[in-house]
Amino acid sequence: MTKGDIRSARVIFDPYPINNGIAVDPDNDLVVVSDVNKKGLLMFDRTAGSVSDDAVIKPKRYIIGGLENYLGFVAGVSVDPKRGEIYVVNNDIEDCMSVFDYEDDGAVLPKRVMMVPHRAWGVSVGENEVAISVQTFGVVVFPKEGQGCPAPTRSILGINSGMADPHGIFMDEVHGEIIVANHGNWNQEGARYGMESSTEIGWEVRMEYGGRYLMPSITVHPVSANGDVPPTRTISGRSTGLNWPMGLHLDRGSDEIVVANNGDDSVVFFKRNDNGDVAPHRVIRGEKTGLRRPVSVFVDEQNDELWVANFGDYSVLVFERDVEGNVQPKRVIRTAPKGTPMIGFTNPMAATYDSKRKEWVIANCVTQPRLYTLDVSFSGNGTPKRMVDGQRTRLTRTMHGIAYNPAKDELVIPAPLAAAVLCFKANSDGEEPPIRTIQGPRTTLIFPHVVNLDFTRQEILVGDPGRGAVTVFDVNANGDTTPLRSISGPNTGLDYVVGVGVDPENRVMAVASCAVGRVPNARTGIFLFDWNANGNVKPLRVISGPKTGIQTYPWGLQVYRGHVFVAIGNFTYLPCFRLDKCIPGRSYLQPTPWNTDGFIGVWSVLDDGDVPPKATIRGPLSEICTPAALVINHESKELLVTDSVRNAAFVYRIADVLENL
Repeated sequence: MTKGDIRSARVIFDPYPINNGIAVDPDNDLVVVSDVNKKGLLMFDRTAGSVSDDAVIKPKRYIIGGLENYLGFVAGVSVDPKRGEIYVVNNDIEDCMSVFDYEDDGAVLPKRVMMVPHRAWGVSVGENEVAISVQTFGVVVFPKEGQGCPAPTRSILGINSGMADPHGIFMDEVHGEIIVANHGNWNQEGARYGMESSTEIGWEVRMEYGGRYLMPSITVHPVSANGDVPPTRTISGRSTGLNWPMGLHLDRGSDEIVVANNGDDSVVFFKRNDNGDVAPHRVIRGEKTGLRRPVSVFVDEQNDELWVANFGDYSVLVFERDVEGNVQPKRVIRTAPKGTPMIGFTNPMAATYDSKRKEWVIANCVTQPRLYTLDVSFSGNGTPKRMVDGQRTRLTRTMHGIAYNPAKDELVIPAPLAAAVLCFKANSDGEEPPIRTIQGPRTTLIFPHVVNLDFTRQEILVGDPGRGAVTVFDVNANGDTTPLRSISGPNTGLDYVVGVGVDPENRVMAVASCAVGRVPNARTGIFLFDWNANGNVKPLRVISGPKTGIQTYPWGLQVYRGHVFVAIGNFTYLPCFRLDKCIPGRSYLQPTPWNTDGFIGVWSVLDDGDVPPKATIRGPLSEICTPAALVINHESKELLVTDSVRNAAFVYRIADVLENL
């Protein structure tokens, strides 16, 4: 046993597969479902399942994700019946599309792997091409045989494209169109400067737009479109009822666009030629339907069936193709016993502690943005006390930090895909909107990943990797407001900022930053500034070097009694693309970059230089692989750590961590 190899007191996790993408091959009676929780692909017989039988349906084959086969936080999936191939894209750090054969099973390697831009979500396979939606900017089209790190054949992106946080995609080669579902989170500056794959940093950028929240939409583009070109049609407006539209499919027989309307538990149908603020001409919704946060749809025209993958419970539903209203499915495939409680973790990368209600608050980073509140004693799997998600919440992907303010009884949360910081009532539930939104060009926010609070001065601290900065606002800030101060510029040494905290007793601000090649002579480590620092200033001290054990990506950070607790990811990640362009020198193919070298490290705020941590959590007993967020419960003296590889949260006793201090 290594030093710091301690068991957690409790573990919070989902033990069953969680559905995301779905594709059906009626010719071969095959259904493929992507599993974003256990990270794999499930294959079922097309006729599997029934309404009367509540038993779990075992997949006929299950391609298991792992550290070598490029399956991680998988999202969209598509099939090619002629070739007997499965195409699946990863929404997070694997940044690739993997291709498998129908006969593959177990921990197999893919037959082809193609790197794609970061935050790919949907995939649609045509005769010779593959179209992929990328949440941050738009659509890329690659040759179907693409592998390695190729340049796209063409891309649709830019301010005129009409796309904003695109998800579901369907390439309709019969009518020469690409159809895309958009959540409406818009961030033009963030697309250029704020991505992990960006080679630029936004210190000196003159803010032109700031983030915005647009209405959710369905945009239709020519299949040959290339560049910043407008859509030919757009379905958007209050009449549409669109609420976090996720996967979509085209029913060619009825000429309908079918949409998994995730935010209100429905499936909505529009005519293919609809345009503007039009109501769906058909809707499936209601208790009998069993729809629980539907995330993907597929129309099997050959067998007159509509398939729906639920994210909100462990089920796949099959309806008659032409039904509407509150109707019962004709078959159900369950991957867990009926009624099994579900949390729904998909890379939980942010957490905080609500001291008033004695609750953990945990957020998803990818695939399905949402907040969960759990009793502090929660363990295993179960039903969260409250859950915040849906269009009106304004939540977006890539939430890497949450903070609870006991003085105002509020939660503060970043929304990077809209360049915003959101403030919620701490007891928010359901589709409750924020009470304040910090957003606009005067905020200087480009891609706010993480937030924390200075309780003494009642200030919001925002870690913004797009600007390579820490930006500070008053806790009452609202709208397009100017920050109180900001630490940024080449003298700071900050590059990719992903953690921030403050120690008022020692008048120190601690910042976690990773050198990703944008700042000359930047270092990866923990930067300690005077808590009044402003502008392009040098840090007081920097904790960095081989003895620290920090190799790459120090993430979540909390300050506790003069010590800095940091989640050290240590994964090997540099994407191949800047938007849709290959980055010179990064055109390589690597296995999934997650690893088991991550740990929790503890340093004094007075430490400086290449110093080892004073305490750690790491090793097989701890179960930590790649820690992301950490939060301290000062009352119970417990530390909650989320883990990206495990897709779980672990709770440790601080006394166990600090016993060697």
